[in-house]
Amino acid sequence: MPEIFSPATDRQKRGKRARIRWFLALTLHRNPNLVALRKRHLGELRYRCAMEEAMNMCLMVGNSIAICITFLMMLHFLASYRNDLLQLYRGRYNHLAKLNNVSFMAASLRVNGYQVAYGTWGFAIQSFLIGVTLFLLCEIVIFVKNYGTGLFLLKTMGNVG
Repeated sequence: MPEIFSPATDRQKRGKRARIRWFLALTLHRNPNLVALRKRHLGELRYRCAMEEAMNMCLMVGNSIAICITFLMMLHFLASYRNDLLQLYRGRYNHLAKLNNVSFMAASLRVNGYQVAYGTWGFAIQSFLIGVTLFLLCEIVIFVKNYGTGLFLLKTMGNVG
Protein backbone atom coordinates (compact mmCIF):
# COMPACT_ATOMS: atom_id res chain seq x y z
CA MET A 1 0.00 0.00 0.00
CA PRO A 2 2.70 2.62 0.65
CA GLU A 3 3.87 2.24 -2.96
CA ILE A 4 0.55 3.64 -4.20
CA PHE A 5 1.00 6.86 -2.28
CA SER A 6 4.70 7.34 -3.07
CA PRO A 7 4.17 9.41 -6.28
CA ALA A 8 1.96 11.86 -4.42
CA THR A 9 4.52 12.29 -1.66
CA ASP A 10 7.28 12.72 -4.23
CA ARG A 11 5.19 15.33 -6.00
CA GLN A 12 4.60 17.10 -2.70
CA LYS A 13 8.32 17.02 -1.90
CA ARG A 14 9.17 18.43 -5.31
CA GLY A 15 6.56 21.15 -4.87
CA LYS A 16 7.94 22.04 -1.45
CA ARG A 17 11.50 22.18 -2.82
CA ALA A 18 10.33 24.39 -5.69
CA ARG A 19 8.61 26.78 -3.28
CA ILE A 20 11.71 26.95 -1.07
CA ARG A 21 13.91 27.69 -4.09
CA TRP A 22 11.48 30.33 -5.32
CA PHE A 23 11.44 32.07 -1.91
CA LEU A 24 15.23 31.91 -1.74
CA ALA A 25 15.51 33.47 -5.22
CA LEU A 26 13.01 36.17 -4.27
CA THR A 27 14.89 36.92 -1.05
CA LEU A 28 18.20 37.14 -2.87
CA HIS A 29 16.62 39.33 -5.53
CA ARG A 30 15.31 41.80 -2.94
CA ASN A 31 18.54 41.92 -0.90
CA PRO A 32 19.79 45.55 -1.11
CA ASN A 33 23.48 44.57 -0.93
CA LEU A 34 23.09 42.16 -3.81
CA VAL A 35 21.08 44.69 -5.84
CA ALA A 36 23.99 47.12 -5.61
CA LEU A 37 26.43 44.42 -6.70
CA ARG A 38 24.21 43.44 -9.60
CA LYS A 39 23.87 47.03 -10.77
CA ARG A 40 27.61 47.55 -10.60
CA HIS A 41 28.37 44.44 -12.65
CA LEU A 42 25.37 44.71 -14.95
CA GLY A 43 27.31 46.73 -17.53
CA GLU A 44 30.09 44.17 -17.58
CA LEU A 45 27.58 41.35 -17.91
CA ARG A 46 25.85 43.09 -20.82
CA TYR A 47 29.23 43.67 -22.45
CA ARG A 48 30.13 39.97 -22.14
CA CYS A 49 26.75 38.87 -23.51
CA ALA A 50 27.08 41.30 -26.41
CA MET A 51 30.58 40.01 -27.12
CA GLU A 52 29.39 36.38 -27.16
CA GLU A 53 26.58 37.24 -29.55
CA ALA A 54 28.98 39.26 -31.71
CA MET A 55 31.47 36.39 -31.82
CA ASN A 56 28.82 33.90 -32.88
CA MET A 57 27.43 36.26 -35.50
CA CYS A 58 30.88 37.16 -36.87
CA LEU A 59 31.85 33.51 -37.19
CA MET A 60 28.59 32.74 -39.01
CA VAL A 61 29.01 35.69 -41.35
CA GLY A 62 32.69 34.82 -41.88
CA ASN A 63 31.78 31.24 -42.75
CA SER A 64 29.06 32.45 -45.12
CA ILE A 65 31.42 34.80 -46.93
CA ALA A 66 34.10 32.11 -47.11
CA ILE A 67 31.56 29.65 -48.53
CA CYS A 68 30.58 32.17 -51.21
CA ILE A 69 34.22 32.86 -52.13
CA THR A 70 35.03 29.14 -52.20
CA PHE A 71 32.00 28.47 -54.38
CA LEU A 72 33.06 31.19 -56.83
CA MET A 73 36.59 29.77 -56.91
CA MET A 74 35.21 26.30 -57.61
CA LEU A 75 33.19 27.73 -60.50
CA HIS A 76 36.37 29.37 -61.81
CA PHE A 77 38.25 26.05 -61.50
CA LEU A 78 35.52 24.24 -63.42
CA ALA A 79 35.44 26.88 -66.16
CA SER A 80 39.23 26.74 -66.51
CA TYR A 81 39.13 22.95 -66.61
CA ARG A 82 36.47 23.08 -69.32
CA ASN A 83 38.49 25.55 -71.41
CA ASP A 84 41.66 23.48 -71.04
CA LEU A 85 39.80 20.31 -72.00
CA LEU A 86 38.32 22.00 -75.07
CA GLN A 87 41.80 23.10 -76.12
CA LEU A 88 43.01 19.51 -75.74
CA TYR A 89 40.12 18.24 -77.91
CA ARG A 90 41.04 20.78 -80.57
CA GLY A 91 44.64 19.55 -80.55
CA ARG A 92 46.19 22.62 -78.91
CA TYR A 93 48.80 21.49 -76.44
CA ASN A 94 50.73 24.76 -76.12
CA HIS A 95 49.27 25.56 -72.66
CA LEU A 96 50.70 22.32 -71.22
CA ALA A 97 54.24 21.40 -70.27
CA LYS A 98 55.99 18.92 -72.55
CA LEU A 99 55.29 15.56 -70.88
CA ASN A 100 55.06 12.00 -72.06
CA ASN A 101 51.73 10.18 -71.80
CA VAL A 102 52.37 8.46 -68.45
CA SER A 103 53.55 11.59 -66.63
CA PHE A 104 50.74 13.60 -68.27
CA MET A 105 48.14 11.13 -66.88
CA ALA A 106 49.74 11.18 -63.41
CA ALA A 107 49.84 14.99 -63.41
CA SER A 108 46.18 15.23 -64.42
CA LEU A 109 45.20 12.91 -61.56
CA ARG A 110 47.26 14.91 -59.06
CA VAL A 111 45.56 18.15 -60.11
CA ASN A 112 42.21 16.99 -58.73
CA GLY A 113 43.72 16.10 -55.36
CA TYR A 114 45.58 19.39 -55.13
CA GLN A 115 42.44 21.26 -56.10
CA VAL A 116 40.43 19.69 -53.24
CA ALA A 117 43.23 20.24 -50.72
CA TYR A 118 43.83 23.87 -51.72
CA GLY A 119 40.08 24.55 -51.71
CA THR A 120 39.71 23.11 -48.21
CA TRP A 121 42.68 24.99 -46.79
CA GLY A 122 41.61 28.16 -48.57
CA PHE A 123 38.14 27.91 -47.04
CA ALA A 124 39.56 27.37 -43.54
CA ILE A 125 41.99 30.28 -43.79
CA GLN A 126 39.42 32.63 -45.33
CA SER A 127 36.82 31.71 -42.73
CA PHE A 128 39.26 32.33 -39.88
CA LEU A 129 40.61 35.63 -41.19
CA ILE A 130 37.22 37.05 -42.13
CA GLY A 131 35.70 35.94 -38.80
CA VAL A 132 38.53 37.48 -36.75
CA THR A 133 38.43 40.72 -38.74
CA LEU A 134 34.67 41.06 -38.31
CA PHE A 135 34.96 40.19 -34.62
CA LEU A 136 37.55 42.91 -34.03
CA LEU A 137 35.35 45.45 -35.80
CA CYS A 138 32.32 44.36 -33.75
CA GLU A 139 34.36 44.53 -30.55
CA ILE A 140 35.33 48.12 -31.26
CA VAL A 141 31.71 49.06 -32.02
CA ILE A 142 30.39 47.33 -28.88
CA PHE A 143 33.13 48.86 -26.72
CA VAL A 144 32.33 52.37 -27.95
CA LYS A 145 28.58 51.73 -27.51
CA ASN A 146 28.90 50.43 -23.92
CA TYR A 147 31.53 52.84 -22.64
CA GLY A 148 30.31 56.02 -24.31
CA THR A 149 33.15 57.39 -26.37
CA GLY A 150 36.03 55.91 -28.20
CA LEU A 151 38.55 58.33 -26.68
CA PHE A 152 39.72 55.76 -24.14
CA LEU A 153 40.25 53.27 -26.95
CA LEU A 154 42.16 55.81 -29.01
CA LYS A 155 44.36 56.77 -26.02
CA THR A 156 45.03 53.12 -25.29
CA MET A 157 45.97 52.46 -28.91
CA GLY A 158 48.26 55.51 -28.81
CA ASN A 159 50.05 54.26 -25.69
CA VAL A 160 50.54 50.76 -27.07
CA GLY A 161 51.94 51.84 -30.45
